[in-house]
Amino acid sequence: NANNISLISGKGVLYRLCGLGPKCAIDQGKASTQRHLLLRREAVELALYSFRYISDVNQVVVFLPPRAGQDPSQAVFFRPGDVASELSQPLRDSLAPAAPSVTGVTRSPDAPLVSRLTATTLYSFSLTQSNQDASVYLVLRPPVAAGPAPPPAATAPSSPPAAGGGSTGAPGAAAGAGSTPQP
Repeated sequence: NANNISLISGKGVLYRLCGLGPKCAIDQGKASTQRHLLLRREAVELALYSFRYISDVNQVVVFLPPRAGQDPSQAVFFRPGDVASELSQPLRDSLAPAAPSVTGVTRSPDAPLVSRLTATTLYSFSLTQSNQDASVYLVLRPPVAAGPAPPPAATAPSSPPAAGGGSTGAPGAAAGAGSTPQP
């Protein structure tokens, strides 16, 4: 429903976490809750570094790799307010200095923080072309398992995302969502 879409504009950065398999899937190991938590940890780290070191960025979107054989469908969307307390201190005070392994991620001291920060910032995504020009909108929706869905949001027009990450004119998003393990 077009009346339930919030357009969010501003200066943003788009990253794409990409495995070595088809469609950026991780080609080794099995998809698990632990691997998904580790990917979300990487998204939190990218957001913190981006807000701290890239001038005027007010949005960060991180596409997560899909399960093997599936299309990419999950993104984590942050605005500075989502990580305000973490931005007010050195990164080492928020995230463990070394990224944990997949098997150790749930025992990492930053696991509760990562779970809390990504519980309301994880979305299903799609790209939609504008009806009036060649602009592309990033549409973010709460994952199906997240419960009642707040209105979806669309981004301001931008170029289609490039592999490996890059900057867009304005990635956008909506309200909260739950965490549904996928990759």
